[in-house]
Amino acid sequence: MIYRCYIIKTFIFVFSSIILITSCSPEAEQKNENAKLQTQQEEIIFAKEDVWVKRALIPKPTKNDFVGGYEILLVDQQNYYRNEAQQSYIETVSYVHEPSGLTPVGNLSVQWNPSREILYIHRVTIRRDKQVIDVLEDGQEFSVFQRERNLEAAFVDGIKTAALQIQGLMVGDAVNFSYSLHTKTPVITTTTSNLMVQLAKDAKTVRVRQVWPKHRKMKWEASSEMPVPQIRQTKNYHELIFDLSGLKKKPVGISAPNRFYLTEALAISDISNWSQISAEYAPFFERAAKIRYGSELYLEVEKIAKSAVYDDARAGKALQLVQQQIRYLYIGLNSGGYIPTSAEETWANKHGDCKDKTALLLALLNHLEIKAEPVLVSTFLGDELDKRLPVLRVFDHVIVRAIIFGEEVWLDGTQTGDLSIDRIETPAYKWGLPLRKGGSSLIPIVQKNPEFNSITLELEIDASNGVHKDLPVTGVLKVRGDRSKGIRSSIALMNKEQKEKWYESFWNISVKINIISNDLVTDARNGDLTFTMSGTINLTSKKRLTKEYFKIPYFSYYPEANFLYLLDTDEDRSEPWLLPAPYSEKFSVYIELPETTRRYNYRGSSLSWNKYGIELNRDILFGGSFLKLSRTIKVSEPEIFNKNARELIEVMDANSAKWASYFSLRKPNEQIDGLADEELETYIDYIYRGLSYLNRKQYQKAVADFSVAVEIDDASAYGFANRGLAQVRLGKFNTAEDDFKSALRIDSKNEVALRGQALAYELQGNFESAVDLFEQSLASDPSSEFARLHLIYGLVQLNRHEDAIVQVDEMLELYPSIFYLTELKATIVAKEELSEEFTNYIYGRRGSDISEFMPLPDIKLESVKD
Repeated sequence: MIYRCYIIKTFIFVFSSIILITSCSPEAEQKNENAKLQTQQEEIIFAKEDVWVKRALIPKPTKNDFVGGYEILLVDQQNYYRNEAQQSYIETVSYVHEPSGLTPVGNLSVQWNPSREILYIHRVTIRRDKQVIDVLEDGQEFSVFQRERNLEAAFVDGIKTAALQIQGLMVGDAVNFSYSLHTKTPVITTTTSNLMVQLAKDAKTVRVRQVWPKHRKMKWEASSEMPVPQIRQTKNYHELIFDLSGLKKKPVGISAPNRFYLTEALAISDISNWSQISAEYAPFFERAAKIRYGSELYLEVEKIAKSAVYDDARAGKALQLVQQQIRYLYIGLNSGGYIPTSAEETWANKHGDCKDKTALLLALLNHLEIKAEPVLVSTFLGDELDKRLPVLRVFDHVIVRAIIFGEEVWLDGTQTGDLSIDRIETPAYKWGLPLRKGGSSLIPIVQKNPEFNSITLELEIDASNGVHKDLPVTGVLKVRGDRSKGIRSSIALMNKEQKEKWYESFWNISVKINIISNDLVTDARNGDLTFTMSGTINLTSKKRLTKEYFKIPYFSYYPEANFLYLLDTDEDRSEPWLLPAPYSEKFSVYIELPETTRRYNYRGSSLSWNKYGIELNRDILFGGSFLKLSRTIKVSEPEIFNKNARELIEVMDANSAKWASYFSLRKPNEQIDGLADEELETYIDYIYRGLSYLNRKQYQKAVADFSVAVEIDDASAYGFANRGLAQVRLGKFNTAEDDFKSALRIDSKNEVALRGQALAYELQGNFESAVDLFEQSLASDPSSEFARLHLIYGLVQLNRHEDAIVQVDEMLELYPSIFYLTELKATIVAKEELSEEFTNYIYGRRGSDISEFMPLPDIKLESVKD
């Protein structure tokens, strides 16, 4: 589990369901308030707003067209940067339209951290027609309470809440609430920074005003979605005013990178560069990462030094000590939001957050003479950090960069389960800021493809004694790297019975296996998980009249696309898709078949795709008595542009027949003959029996069955197409053409109709029309051996030998095991006449089953209603 440790975290809630403003703390409190802050200002101070505040105009409520219980009229945030401090002023005005709005408008709350903030309440008033009611003067009081909101997530931040439920509020009232926070931070004492996200877009007027003394040299940066600000200079101040009223947030795809979500952001800082943050923050970690000679921690690290010789083993043991012996607990009290606890104190407390764990890990590595340093990172905005204004508050986590055997290794004490340095994967933070005494600029955090597959699955099915029974099955699943850590953490919380049930469900995610025995072995050296299983499986089948189709476990239609989550490929989408890089997996399934090999068939071929950082491979080996499929996925790039994602989907759709996930068993002819005189139930059965007759050249019987099929369902494109094919075999070309036209009116891309009409043209010597239709049919089904061979034949007849050679080369890629293709290519290159043997072969006169070349497409069949 990865804990996001917020180095600084301040939330201010005003009408908590209405507005959320996040603002960074400045570096020190004003001199005249230092004493208050040093002693923790627990009480609320009631006072007028400071002179630098310029109140915004309050708009009138919408009277006629407004829908809802209440209307937010104004949200105004103003920040003032003095020489050493920041003051934040927030004012809101809400109008009650209906009784349902009384509760949300009347419940006021604001949160602050007394250890580094002073809360000033300026006004709580009600405007009722022309009357102004001062709620505070009426004797109503704020209640102050403290509740650690995130204890379940191991956060202790010391934040207090001041809450007031306004009494006597009425429909038609407008509530005006304003307050200020004066803030300090104990880390960097010479700079000020602000990072703010304004979310109250439904208010009638939304204003953000930034003010600083004229002598200060502040820099500011607004995101692209922010409007153009007003920039003013007065005698004493610089002003920056943004009007966010009516600002509409551009929709962002669910799988877009994080940077596209931060669309309304403003940063203000007088920090000159990233190096300044690095240099001023570094001493805190340097002081905390010390081990006292002879202490308990000293004795622990000495044990590591004596038990391991090499740096990788030593670093691994130190990391395990921090991860396993120190419980994660975020402490945001006093300076805890910024400054790490000393290594000795963290070890004694046996708890700490990311800063504390990092300081402890650094102390251990320093003692072991392993080069290491703390690095600030952003878990959300890392991908474009180098393009942003230097701001301390953008960082929400800190980790360790260690150099082991000359290689960069990233260590995170807040994670759990890292047992081996060589299994630690580079985090996806993109950029980091090393904390160094002399300062440092940002450094890239480059993810590397691991030298191992994250997931590998090997499944073996023994169907050697037949496929219609419970088949013995064994499986081995290995999970490595980061993905094994989460599983190990989950398993650690389970009892024995829960583990057994979970193991069984693990294997039955997409298939049903009767588990006889299963086991899990964890490699103590690196944490790799090996799941083993033995049991029985029934292959899911779909029975047809002439064939039965068996689904291959773990191989869906085109499973290689599943990891992309490409559910919406809108052409207008500008942002890219986020990919789970780096990632790799390999699945393989081996099925031992009975020796009666001539009855089994597998449609599909090996495929390969390697573009845009996505590598997909499928290898298929069909040996008659066995079938072996394997597929690998490797993702090396973190993003893919929309147009490239669309290309990938289109390629997969165009090659759908190659990605077939089933094998078929042809029924013996005697079984089909036994149904010759029976009245069948569905038009599908008539089509299949018609195909059986067609394959055995009983064309009249085939025509009869196809005719019944189209009588039952006159929208059956395959019924018309196959009847037309039977008519071609009978030499009735005109009648066949009518059937093909009927099929194509129903389905303009019906490959059987296209091939059948093309064959009719070919048999009549119209090779140009035949070639055109065979090319059209291949666009729908590129894997058709029948169409490809006849296309080659037609091209040769038209003396288009170069085009024919191209088609032979494509066939060699698709079907490298077909023995005659090399010889065929040599014949065409030499421009010799095609052999009689080849001509007889493509016309099916050598006992070939025509359904192997002109099949009823199985995937289409599944969508046809019975």
